[in-house]
Amino acid sequence: MDSSSLRSFSHYPEIVKLLIDKNALVNAKNSEGYTPFAIASETGKPEIAEYLFKHGADPLLKTNENVSPFRLSMVNEEKAIMKFLKKNFVKNEISPFFNNIRISTTDLSINNRDFLYGFKAGIQDLRYNIFLNIGFSTRLWANRTLVPITDTIADNYYQFWETRSILNISVEKLFRIAVNNDFKQGIFIEAKGNYTYGKYRASNKKPIDKIIFSPCIGYTIYNSGIGARISYEYLKLNVYKMPPHRINIGIFL
Repeated sequence: MDSSSLRSFSHYPEIVKLLIDKNALVNAKNSEGYTPFAIASETGKPEIAEYLFKHGADPLLKTNENVSPFRLSMVNEEKAIMKFLKKNFVKNEISPFFNNIRISTTDLSINNRDFLYGFKAGIQDLRYNIFLNIGFSTRLWANRTLVPITDTIADNYYQFWETRSILNISVEKLFRIAVNNDFKQGIFIEAKGNYTYGKYRASNKKPIDKIIFSPCIGYTIYNSGIGARISYEYLKLNVYKMPPHRINIGIFL
């Protein structure tokens, strides 16, 4: 049996039962190393998967790319299959499974004194819904700021026009809360490590480069191709009268 025939009969329980009654090989693999059980896991057919298992299918056989049926079900978020496999077979399959790449070409960070534009890229672990991200953001124009002349004289400042950029790495955990047709929703928490640097226009002085930790919490909605997210971030840059509270808005692929 070739790949197309395996995938076609995985959608029809009666055909599967007929083939098994005719002594079809339940652990036969196609050219990509997929068994009927693996295909049922990937396409979300729990009735077929359980029937195949009862008739001798091995739920642990992997594809040519060393991917298990459980991980195939994770990729396509087939929850019924995942639940069946978790209950019976994958108690020891605890390693992360980094599979999805997310690229945010529009990543805005805003408060009443500042506006940063940037981009972000990340990779998702489907086992635990954790993202590892790297990002960059910068001001599109300089901000006016006051810098103390000395530490000993209060209320005496130089005025500068400050530019600023931020490089960050972060770990993000997603908690899915709803699925609406093709769209999924969730709440996420994120911990960022930021390296921030900048300069003052027309001056040899510059802000002190810093590494700053910032926590985020937000909401996201997405489908298989595109998504959007909004979050609150506490980022204290220690700039004169710059509030640490920010709203972040992103659109990602």
